[in-house]
Amino acid sequence: MPILIGIPKNAPGGHKQAMYEGALRVAEELGADTVEGRSEDLLMDLKRRRLDGVICGSDKLGIIATPDFQDGWRASPLSFGYCRLALLGRADAKPMRLVVSNKETLTQVLPDNPLRVVTSYPELFTAWVEKNPLPYELEQRSGGCEAVVARGWADAAFDIIDTGSTMRRHGLVPWVDNCLTLQAMLVNLLPK
Repeated sequence: MPILIGIPKNAPGGHKQAMYEGALRVAEELGADTVEGRSEDLLMDLKRRRLDGVICGSDKLGIIATPDFQDGWRASPLSFGYCRLALLGRADAKPMRLVVSNKETLTQVLPDNPLRVVTSYPELFTAWVEKNPLPYELEQRSGGCEAVVARGWADAAFDIIDTGSTMRRHGLVPWVDNCLTLQAMLVNLLPK
């Protein structure tokens, strides 16, 4: 019986298409059957042992690093799906100046109000800001973070950059580039 691996749904262009194509190659090399879906749903199916593995971005590892996955799991890095998380802001309105030294310490000159940040990755932003303290208000969204900043509804977005085309289309620039590098991972549960 062939193994069954969950892979993220295809989306044209950018890192999602590259992730999909890379996942198909890995599944073919393994001789595995595939099922497509949202990474979050696939990881829950893995937890229920309905799948033998899931290929997803390393940004999803927070889902499995919880008490829900008590049986233990392993995540193996794959050689595709590279992208980065960056703190993005409007090029024409810099409410703050950020200086990153040694890629670990963040010094800032801030206005009186906390930075309004929008992201689809609140756990990763919180982990990053622990190493790079700054006052902030966080809003979680499931997408469209660049548009929220472009309209002035938030000061900055903490989001994935692959080619940078969406960022440029919304008139944004990286205030802090490469906060975290992400890549594709093959996740499987350890045997009971």
